[in-house]
Parts: sequence; structure tokens; C-alpha cells
Amino acid sequence: MPPQAALPVRRHTIGSFLRLLAHLLADGDTAKFVVAVLTGQYNGQQASIEALENRIYDAEDPDDPDDITLYPYKTSFDVDSALGISDDICIVGEPIAFYVVPKFSHSLRKSVGLTRRVEIGGVGTHVGLHEVPNFLFAHWGMRNEIIIFFPGRYKAGERDGYKMDIADIATFFESVTRPALQEAVPALRASNLPPTYEAELWRLRSENGQVAGSARMLSEEVVAKLAGNLRGVLEDAIAAGSPLHWARGFFFVHQVRGVKDANVYPPTGAAGAIDRFIENNHISAEAVTSYPNNWYFDAGVEISSASSDDSLAWRADSHTAILRDVFWIPEGHAVRMTKTGL
Repeated sequence: MPPQAALPVRRHTIGSFLRLLAHLLADGDTAKFVVAVLTGQYNGQQASIEALENRIYDAEDPDDPDDITLYPYKTSFDVDSALGISDDICIVGEPIAFYVVPKFSHSLRKSVGLTRRVEIGGVGTHVGLHEVPNFLFAHWGMRNEIIIFFPGRYKAGERDGYKMDIADIATFFESVTRPALQEAVPALRASNLPPTYEAELWRLRSENGQVAGSARMLSEEVVAKLAGNLRGVLEDAIAAGSPLHWARGFFFVHQVRGVKDANVYPPTGAAGAIDRFIENNHISAEAVTSYPNNWYFDAGVEISSASSDDSLAWRADSHTAILRDVFWIPEGHAVRMTKTGL
């Protein structure tokens, strides 16, 4: 088959090319429309799209305020998740569902960009939070989880270091969690607790050998004093000779997995939005304000055209300018934050 002759090139901006496609579609010629979309070829011509002619920012003068006037865009924010680290369980006015046999698939296994100080041979060092042995302790609400961490069981360089030994989980339940719950829960309710970890595992195992998930509800009154009870029982057990020194220094990570677009706010409404998010998810406001560096809120930013008839195509070289304008930060900070590899 002979090579196809080169077609004459017709320059288009993004806007003019979209208008061309709309015209082809309106004519009802589906074949021409599909070919034009996929190849840029139409009526014996080859479209060449000059995207920079529709740029929002003028490359010669990026600080020109007229750019914003000529190409207006709007922004909205959405707080949809959070992560909080605490020695206490920071849930108020809401029961939690406690797991005797945790769902190991819900352990923190991947990096969340945070570190935790642990001691190795008496020397303190910071390691990735996901490297500290942990397991799912409880959940509350629809998708929110409380994960318990044991830095005393951290081993440097160990693969899958997040995993806790089953024997340690069983010992902690039988020697610490169960007695702590018996102190906090009324006697009649506490009698519902399994005597051992193995007993609960046997109860949950189905005929085909799979383990079904099961959680026990703990009232907000029990939740309020549970962490303190756990530490008190732990120290009593160690004083009585139990080899539980590794459990000292345990802490909790609260993972809030919200719903997208459930907490949308304008650029100037961040404080109120976070307050609502905290209240709606029954997080202790005192815990957040007392230790603000231990709480991290994930806010998504949506940038769209101010005109409902337009759409914006993202350009990598606009990251700095967008970041500068949306977050009202100095140019130097925006440049540093958008450098490749950072």
C-alpha cells in the first residue's frame, strides 16, 4: 500500500477545534466526527492544535492581573479525610465497635508520609508510622478506624514490620484489654467478653475455616475511660511479673475516611469547615486543639472555569501559578513545592 500523501496542515486553538467537532457532530456525519477526534483529520486537512494560545497565564508577564480577568476560574475545597495520633481514644459522644480478633487487612501497611519516634538500643530515632507494628483496634461511624500501635515491638529493617505476632495480640487482649474492659463495662455486659483470644477465634470460624468479622459495641462512657484503664492494667500486670514491657508506649491512630463532597467550603471557610468535620465525626475538639501537630486533615481542591460553558485543560507548567494564587503563598514557596521530585 503506497504511503499516504501528507495533508495540508490547518492550525487550531483548542476552542476552534472543539467548535469544529461540534459542527461535524451537528451535521450527523458520525464517521467524520470519529476520524477528526482520533486523528485530527477532516475535509482533507490535518489539524494542528496550538494549546498555548488558550493559556490562562501570559508567559511574558505571569503577574498580569488581566489574565485572571480574561480567563476567570473558581475554586472550592473539600475536607474528606483526617488522621490523628494520640495516646488516648479521642472519640466523644459516640460508641465504638471493638475487635477481639482484628481485621489484619486494615492494619496500616503503607506510608502516609508521617514518622514516629521509637527507641532502638536506647537511642531514639524516627521511623515511618507504617513500620511500627499495629493492628485494627476498633471502628466508629461508617468508615472510621482506630488502629493501635506498639513501638516496643519495632524491629529495624524487618520486612512487613507493621505485622503484630498473633501471640502478642492474644496476650494483650487477655492480660490487658479484657481486664480493662471488665473495669469499665457493667458486670452483666462484661460477662459477654470471651475468656481468651483463641475462644473468640473459634467462635468466629465458620465451617469452611474462614473467620467472620465480629465487633463488640462499647458505649461512649466506656470509650472515655478505656485508654486510661488499659495503661493502668498494663502497669499492674508488669508489676505482677507479666512480660509485657514491650506494650508500654502504645498509642492510637484515628483514621477518618469521609465522603467526597460532603464537606465542601469556599477558599475563606477552612476554619469553619474543619470544625464541622471534627464535630460530625465525633472527634474530641480538645484533643485537636491541644495537640494540633498530631492531627492531619486532607483537603481536596477543585479548580474549574467560572463559566459553565468552558472547560479547563491542566498544564504542568501552570502548577506554580495555580498554587500561588489558590493558596495565597509567595512565588518562591510555590516554585519550591512544584519542583520535580519533591
